[in-house]
Amino acid sequence: MNTTQVPTNKGLPATHDKIEELYGTLNLRTVLSRADFYALCGTIALSAAVRGGSAVPQLLDPHFFQWGRPDCPTSPLAPMEMPFDFPATAWGYAGVMGYFARR
Repeated sequence: MNTTQVPTNKGLPATHDKIEELYGTLNLRTVLSRADFYALCGTIALSAAVRGGSAVPQLLDPHFFQWGRPDCPTSPLAPMEMPFDFPATAWGYAGVMGYFARR
């Protein structure tokens, strides 16, 4: 993840560094790819965010987590020449939903 040269990644370094530290400290490389670990962290974060709601979607149940994502050769760094086509952080709900509706 390029957290220094991509303006929309502003604010991500602290979280990125914590996740990387945890991945290394737990020595997960032999058990779980970095890609799977990031997906698992996102699943846990989303689950924690919606926990206060009346219903947690089955998708967020940890028993349904699927692993098997391979890491790219440059993981955890992304070269700047990669084409980035992600929703912008300032788009708001309508902009992000529109982005995914077009995909």
